[in-house]
Amino acid sequence: MHKKNQTANKSYAFWHLCLPGILAVWVWFAPTAIAEDADKKVFFGDLHLHTRYSYDAFYLTTDEGLDDAYRYAKGEAVPRGENGTRQIKTPLDFLAVTEHSEFLGALQSFTDPEHPLFDHPQLGRLLRSPETDKRMKAWTNLMTAARNGESLEGYDQVALKKAVWSEIVDAADRHYAPGSFTTFAAYEWTGYIGADNLHRNVIFEDTKNLDLPFSADDSNLPEDLWSYLEKAHERGVEAIAIPHNSNVSNGRMFTAFDTQGMPIDKHYAERRHHHEPVVEITQSKGSSETHPDLSPYDPFSNFEIFSNLLIGHGQIGKIEGSYAREALLLGIDTKKARGFNPLMFGFIGSTDSHGAYSHTEEDNVTGFGGPDYDPTPESRWDRELWNGLPYYALSAGGVTGVWAEANTREQIFAAFKRRETYATSGPRIRVRAFAGWEYSPDLMDRSDWVELAYANGVPMGSVIDRQPEGEAPRLAVWAERDPKGANLDRIQIIKGSIKKGEPFIHIFNVALSDGRIVDQEEQVAAVGNTVDVEHASYTNDIGAAELKAMWVDPDFDPDVPAFYYVRVIEIPTPRWSTYDAAALKLEIPEGMPAWIQERAFASPIWYEPPSP
Repeated sequence: MHKKNQTANKSYAFWHLCLPGILAVWVWFAPTAIAEDADKKVFFGDLHLHTRYSYDAFYLTTDEGLDDAYRYAKGEAVPRGENGTRQIKTPLDFLAVTEHSEFLGALQSFTDPEHPLFDHPQLGRLLRSPETDKRMKAWTNLMTAARNGESLEGYDQVALKKAVWSEIVDAADRHYAPGSFTTFAAYEWTGYIGADNLHRNVIFEDTKNLDLPFSADDSNLPEDLWSYLEKAHERGVEAIAIPHNSNVSNGRMFTAFDTQGMPIDKHYAERRHHHEPVVEITQSKGSSETHPDLSPYDPFSNFEIFSNLLIGHGQIGKIEGSYAREALLLGIDTKKARGFNPLMFGFIGSTDSHGAYSHTEEDNVTGFGGPDYDPTPESRWDRELWNGLPYYALSAGGVTGVWAEANTREQIFAAFKRRETYATSGPRIRVRAFAGWEYSPDLMDRSDWVELAYANGVPMGSVIDRQPEGEAPRLAVWAERDPKGANLDRIQIIKGSIKKGEPFIHIFNVALSDGRIVDQEEQVAAVGNTVDVEHASYTNDIGAAELKAMWVDPDFDPDVPAFYYVRVIEIPTPRWSTYDAAALKLEIPEGMPAWIQERAFASPIWYEPPSP
């Protein structure tokens, strides 16, 4: 499959520039929003964030805790060390704090004067040392002893994990306000094989009857994490696992084999579908949608690329098998060849903040670590990452959008399970996508178009498998800009299919702002650029506040499985590094783009041919 994919990628046609007369597309754009759907509303949140209880956040000097994280997400002003307070501009609707399950709370406990471990003879003083080498030595001693089953005087890892996990769950309950702000008990399982990232965030639907978190010290295989979730299900506990940073998995996240090298089968596919309905595809350590080397035909593929393995000492990870678009292709190719699809997942976005605060806004980055690490442009400017990369190789964090009946644990978790989710690179762009066989061409002229789209089709994250003879699927797509953000450039539909036995990608521009069209040379004019780099500003003199379209697949083959997902592109705006440069009156950091085009990615809709 991988060899086929590589060959196919080199020969992909430029379908993203199809002539409008071929497509049978109807497009509108206007400055006002449509009426809200009576049954479902969009809620925005972050499902990946760390406070002082995570060992790596500890090394980044994070002192802020659980209450600080929740208060910031809700829109309260919170302290930032000696650097005053910070406040998110647009509060979130939900949050999951995902501390690492490995050594949960351990390092923070050794530095807490009121904790018994503060005076630990072997580790307490070393872990509080201002000298990095001494802190690293202490951490190494603790990690080695724990993983070798050795005991350290006064240190009971299980008892400590129980106490901290109880505090995490209590904090989630304390800040849960059904209908207003939703919290989830959660943690991060930090699995590696060698230097290859296999991390998952585990999100529980409720806080009752929870067991201790399963860690990579228990097993570094995601299949064993699924077994833990299956045992939880037997106790009435529902949870999902969300893979993240596939871009630095060194090709391991999305393959035709399990993590022990065995070919995947239908049982594996069913387990993965059940436990991992969504995948995080954008966060501070880059985008995992696609890569320019995989998608040279895609002019928007070079977006926030981060390929250095997290613990690989500067090693660039394998690209094939590390990105979501290719994974979706592998899934439908497996469906065509073997009758099952192991890689059907929706999209989410998160921050992966290690400084307790959900930094989703380019012009309001609070820092990725603690108050002694990177809270200001001055402290960030000349700093390097752990692998020698410039600090500005990090991205501002992403956001998850869900369409749900109410802002409650039950309803938002249900949206995760049915994959009615989407990711953005930070802005609160609103996106809807539906597919059906018999949508009328004037559907989106109607005030009740969303109700009709649900009634006669399926939303993002779903499967369409009934194909009336001679009909091609129709997609109804809509996007509205972040009310506090930039206008929209375009809506695209990315289709993956099997063409002459090879996985194949088509990118269709289905809605363009400013009256642009696909020309006779199959090109689309750029939307323009209003970014003032020196002052880190832009205007909304170009683009559209709203875009929508009804699109009919012009290349549909009823015998071939396919997927479709919507990508919404904003007009150019300053990158977060540009805001820092402007604040310091310095040149843009070398190698960093001065502006970016933020975006949203709606969960796919799959077409599956009827069984023979």
